[in-house]
Amino acid sequence: NKLVCISFFQEKALRYFVGLVGVVAILYGLAEALVNSLGYQFLMMQQLDKAGGLFELNVSLYPESANVYDSLGDYYAASGAREKAIESYQKSQGIDYHDYTEQKLKQLQNE
Repeated sequence: NKLVCISFFQEKALRYFVGLVGVVAILYGLAEALVNSLGYQFLMMQQLDKAGGLFELNVSLYPESANVYDSLGDYYAASGAREKAIESYQKSQGIDYHDYTEQKLKQLQNE
């Protein structure tokens, strides 16, 4: 019962934080790295739904950032959505080329 209560409050806190980060992002433009970092935390904890939501939030807030598409590609790759991962990495490369993204892209294309 205690764990259910803690989980409930963690979920509420996450929703509040994501909303707050969205406001900060709009007002100050500083949240891209924070949202990305939180997304990777959830990805490492295998909480894929939460990770995906954060990466998608970042894409909607920063559609001109190569990094947000690279991170979304990492989420898709971890989720087994190979084609979506490839699309995200290609979008990232179209905005700003990076060797590390190219390596991930080639690895997926060769599978």
